[in-house]
Amino acid sequence: MDLEDFLARYATGAFGFVLLAAMMTARSLTRDEAYRRDLSGAVKYLLFFLATAFLRALTPNRASWHKLDKGLFVAGLVLFSFGAIRGSAATWSLLHRRRTGVETPKILRDLVDGVLFVLALLVILQATLEIDVSAVLASSAVISLVLGLALQETLGNLFAGLSLQAERPFGEGDWVRIGAHQGKVVEIGWRATRILTGAGEGLTIPNNAVAKEAVYNLSRRGSVMRRVALSLAYDVPPNAFKDAALTVVRSNPRVVAEPPPVVRTAELAPAAIQYEVLFWVGRWEQGGEVEDEVRSQLWYRLHRAGIALSPVGNEVRLARGARPAAGAEEVDVEALLAHVDFLAPVEPALRRELAARARVARFGRGEVILRQGDTAPAPFYVVADGEVVVRVRAPDGREQEVARLGPGDFFGEMAALTGDPRSATVAATQDSALVAVDREAFGELFGRAPEVARKLTDVLARRRAGLTRTVEQAATGAVRPPEEPHQLLDRLREIFKSLG
Repeated sequence: MDLEDFLARYATGAFGFVLLAAMMTARSLTRDEAYRRDLSGAVKYLLFFLATAFLRALTPNRASWHKLDKGLFVAGLVLFSFGAIRGSAATWSLLHRRRTGVETPKILRDLVDGVLFVLALLVILQATLEIDVSAVLASSAVISLVLGLALQETLGNLFAGLSLQAERPFGEGDWVRIGAHQGKVVEIGWRATRILTGAGEGLTIPNNAVAKEAVYNLSRRGSVMRRVALSLAYDVPPNAFKDAALTVVRSNPRVVAEPPPVVRTAELAPAAIQYEVLFWVGRWEQGGEVEDEVRSQLWYRLHRAGIALSPVGNEVRLARGARPAAGAEEVDVEALLAHVDFLAPVEPALRRELAARARVARFGRGEVILRQGDTAPAPFYVVADGEVVVRVRAPDGREQEVARLGPGDFFGEMAALTGDPRSATVAATQDSALVAVDREAFGELFGRAPEVARKLTDVLARRRAGLTRTVEQAATGAVRPPEEPHQLLDRLREIFKSLG
């Protein structure tokens, strides 16, 4: 076998093997799932090409085997060209996606691949088998006319799909409303567009029908407005309700700050005042979940304000002074306070009076009770039922969990007594009942028994030292020296002027 025959038989195989190794290496190293998926098709073509090259190597170099060898050679060239085209198109799509951030539509990639495949096939057939391409094109024109008449609807869907890709009214992953259908776009194919509804049902809509319908892209409108409607009794001050509703909405992390939430009076109905709570969320698909959270947290917030749901006629409205929900007041406040370490030295009679000044507050799952850095007056809390989590915001902005508190545990004592900014964020991990004691109640206690403050400072100083170490270590990695008992006592004297 001379050098020319050797190169003709083995050179393309060697080059195909190098190209296959490069593609397999790129597929194993890349983290881009779309690129890995596209390269898989190219790798399959090249594996079949190497199979034909291997069969050619086993074919005897004799005239009787010439036709088989020629057929394997042509098939190998076609497979090699298909693999090279698919790999090149995948690499171009990756570079385009990284440069522009826009995914090349699958239907467009398939169309380009198909055109290049046909061109490569015609060139190979003319070069190797000396087929007259012009005659093939002439006969294919007649066949195309017949197929065009028979496949009008299919071709209509194809060109409608190409029109959708050119105009790009939506892309894969967008939430859309097409006519009476609504869902998330899963795929834009040659014939149809597939969407996944909110109920998890797959729906296939022909591209021709999509092109004829009004298309609402719910994901490209930026923030999306959501609305919660409520009715309140006339004896509930409108501004008080609006302040409470805005506090709830603004505390939800998925509600955007701009546009700001709004609470407006919708109607003065005969039996109640109707309100609308308007707010905006960043992602359309989160709207239903955020609405549910806002409704639930509004109930807890209004319940703590003495406003509870009660039926009126055939509708449900909010009424002041309604009977609390079952179990809301079934808390032995005095016994709970007796287990608080810094209240243990207090005489039972004084502790009983302190319990009479306390109130039971209910918080819903996920509701923030105290927020780190806030300086607004807040009570001292004891967990009666449920669980709360304590989180600290680190310098990089992330929140780190440092503790979970259950029944009998307490928090907020230093902020309630000294007015210091909150050193951590506390939120309910489940529906929780908390006993709240405000600063005025402690002031009355210290006024009647000034020596109690001196007993409290030792306990508070020890607790503050441990809390300061835990919180600041989590937040900054550094720990400042805690205050001594006499320093706390001096501060309490300044705050509660009744101390001698």
